Amino acid sequence: MKSPTASAKTSAKAAPRAAAPARTVQAIPVKTIPVRADPAPPTPVRVVAEASGAAGRAWRMNSRHAVAYVHDAALASELLATEPRHIARMAMAVYYDRKGRPFAWQVRFDAARWQEVIARLG
Repeated sequence: MKSPTASAKTSAKAAPRAAAPARTVQAIPVKTIPVRADPAPPTPVRVVAEASGAAGRAWRMNSRHAVAYVHDAALASELLATEPRHIARMAMAVYYDRKGRPFAWQVRFDAARWQEVIARLG
């Protein structure tokens, strides 16, 4: 026969636990983004002028912006008006070779400098 203390321990383990009271959950307000009823279709990018040279290519997008694909880090940093060590962070795109070294940069510049950049490209 089992001792009374042992049976009390086993019966305490076997007894089902009382269910915890239900918790109430507060609703979190959600911010919504206002949407226009009739959104305008996106305007396509139109290249106004294009030039290429030995050092890269350039595209004139409109009267204010132009894009250049250059192989020279010095020219890329000059177009971005930044130090050469900051080119990767400031450029639109950086192209790397298989060893992980950058060899070309795509940068945006002011279209007022178009003639100067075309002369530099070559």
